[in-house]
Amino acid sequence: IAIKSCLVCFTSFCQTHLEPHLKISALKKHKLIPPVCNLENRMCRIHDEPLEFFCRVDQMFLCASCRNEEHKTHKIVTLEEETATRENQ
Repeated sequence: IAIKSCLVCFTSFCQTHLEPHLKISALKKHKLIPPVCNLENRMCRIHDEPLEFFCRVDQMFLCASCRNEEHKTHKIVTLEEETATRENQ
């Protein structure tokens, strides 16, 4: 059973196969998120970067470049924050 998905590797991992991401310094820099299907849909179509943020003004997912450009004055949260907010509603 997958416990995390990596936005860099485009793979979901069970606990055993996740271990290298937790121990190898180069892999520790990868962005891990709760497990999801269709990881390719988690990439920005404009910048080809992982969608790591959520714009509460426009109600859309953003990459770091989108956040720093056209959404820089908007209320932005991480995906983790948005997920927690929705789960608590």
